Amino acid sequence: MCDPAPYDVAVTADNNLMVTKRSSPEVDIIDFSGRKVKSMKSCVSCSRPSLALRGDFVILTDNKKKCVYICDRNLQVKRTINNQQFRFPHYVAVNDNYIIVSDRDAHCVLIYNRSGDLLATYGTPSRYGNGPGKLECPHGTCIDMFDNILIADQNNKKIHLITSKGKFVKFVTKLECCPPLALAITPESDLVVTMYDSNLVKIVKYLQ
Repeated sequence: MCDPAPYDVAVTADNNLMVTKRSSPEVDIIDFSGRKVKSMKSCVSCSRPSLALRGDFVILTDNKKKCVYICDRNLQVKRTINNQQFRFPHYVAVNDNYIIVSDRDAHCVLIYNRSGDLLATYGTPSRYGNGPGKLECPHGTCIDMFDNILIADQNNKKIHLITSKGKFVKFVTKLECCPPLALAITPESDLVVTMYDSNLVKIVKYLQ
């Protein structure tokens, strides 16, 4: 399949895989047979670039330059989100309305519109905590069909459900065994959670 050390992956509009790699600016396009279609050089300089796709809209995080790139499908940068709050922009999610960025070291999640304008912040920047509206080392995030946002609160072993305005709704589940890492929504609107340093994947009916 792809070169060693893949880091993040998303499915493209034409049903291929887009894969970022550790310690490399290259992004591979791979079909579902495992054949590499092409490699593209991105603008990222960090060792752990995360990405999210929506149609021809590609979002890439760069935790070294502390910014987020809004790109076209050829990874040409159309806009850069430079936020003085950023300490370690980590995971990212996107839909037709919003771009969501988790900042691992600032202990918050930032909500932008598709133009890159900041709309809301969830969590207190640079202050970790435990409870509604508080995060410690947030990782994966995703957006559901109702524009609700889900956040993997890694060190607190919780998953927060918030509105697109950054208002706390509820804790979806508390994970006693392992910290949550990455999140995704299935076509059936179930939440898929991968666990840090574990071979576990949990499926949660979070809308109940």
